[in-house]
Amino acid sequence: TYAYWDMDYGVQNEKGLSIAESTCPARTIGWQATPDRPWGHNHASIEDLTKIALERCATARCAVDLMGSIAVEHGFYSDDSGSPHDPDYEDSAEALAVADPEELWVFNVITGRNNASAIWAAMRIPAGH
Repeated sequence: TYAYWDMDYGVQNEKGLSIAESTCPARTIGWQATPDRPWGHNHASIEDLTKIALERCATARCAVDLMGSIAVEHGFYSDDSGSPHDPDYEDSAEALAVADPEELWVFNVITGRNNASAIWAAMRIPAGH
């Protein structure tokens, strides 16, 4: 695995893979699966996804694919989603800029239907754009 720097989110690893984060709104919402939250079905937050990507990937393309597949398999949630009685749709999704020395990608992720899984999309930004 690669060494990385983090704050709440993973920031950069020893290979120069870098991630910048912005919370954003969505029309879906999900919650973490814990024993005290019977309404939660998801296991991966953006904090988890960025740190795992920085540990395992040397390229932005690898990071985007890995974060997307983990989010779908284990379910994505935002720590800022509120509760089922007071959902916070304004802060329930995440957007990331994911860059290595060769490529830049924009990655977006939201919780999937019925508070489970995830829906994600990524786009490579062309050089010079």
